[in-house]
Amino acid sequence: MGVVAKVWKVRGPLLGHVSKDDFTFHEETLPDPKDGEFLAEAVYLTVDPYMKGFGFQHKSGEVMSSIYGEMELANQVARVIESKNENFPVGTLVLNSQGWRTHFVSDGTFASIVLDFGDLSPSHALGALGMPGLTAYCSLMVVCQLKVGEVVVVNAAAGAVGNLIVQIGKAVGCKMIAYAGTDEKCAWLKELGADYVYNYKKKNLADTLKEAAPEGVDCFIDHVGGTTFATVLKTVRKGGRICIVGEISQYNKTPEQRDRIDFNSNNIIANEINIKGFVSSSYQQRAGEVVAQMLKWNKEGKVKFRERIVDGFENMVDAFLSLFTGQDNFGKVIIKV
Repeated sequence: MGVVAKVWKVRGPLLGHVSKDDFTFHEETLPDPKDGEFLAEAVYLTVDPYMKGFGFQHKSGEVMSSIYGEMELANQVARVIESKNENFPVGTLVLNSQGWRTHFVSDGTFASIVLDFGDLSPSHALGALGMPGLTAYCSLMVVCQLKVGEVVVVNAAAGAVGNLIVQIGKAVGCKMIAYAGTDEKCAWLKELGADYVYNYKKKNLADTLKEAAPEGVDCFIDHVGGTTFATVLKTVRKGGRICIVGEISQYNKTPEQRDRIDFNSNNIIANEINIKGFVSSSYQQRAGEVVAQMLKWNKEGKVKFRERIVDGFENMVDAFLSLFTGQDNFGKVIIKV
């Protein structure tokens, strides 16, 4: 008799505003592992906004997972509890893309052994030492080719990626302008070293940019999209770079509801502004480099890793929905099973 796995599935494509009604809870009895396979039990799982952005790809009855284009990204750290695969002995922690489930059987495809982070929790493989860290580092250092002394704008700055961008920018020696949705988050971003921090719910974006960057912006990392993108674009100066990482303001909207933005393309041409979209899987070959640099900065006290730990697999959906309200979310949101 195999182990019983708890699973969250979707009722169908995630379109428009998402609620608990879009998910269903199930229990499944798994087969025993065959030769070359192993059985693993989830320890930490991740929820990220992009899961909603690409949720339209889901089909009814599918396990909720991190579908990103045609790829599935790592979404849990699991411990091997039974093994018939010598490459994954019992006790091994594996990073995998099995989705929102507590147990799974695998032959090792799309599974990798979690690196030893020393005194740091292996949960960081889903955060600062995983996809969010890779995104923060590569969007700034690879796409934007950040230089000392430049002016950088980042929105959703208290999130899993945003807070790392603030800290990396300061570690490089740049002027960081950050936006978040609560006064508490803004205070935290100031502690992290941001030069200017604004609560976007209380301040006019255009006015804050005039105050913080009167001579313009060199680099803009956008997580929000919509009219926010169009407003910041007007301030980007000659040779500026924009990296579009996400558009959380649009994820809960249907195609008909999405913001219709208006911007002057002549400004992009005249100022030779480089605008590039970002998909983290395209930079996976740099993962080792990023982990090494992030660990170095962390040891030096330049980059701190913060997580919000939510206990209990039954709280997966609530934790996911909280990403779109901003409640209590500082840094990376992790579910501990």
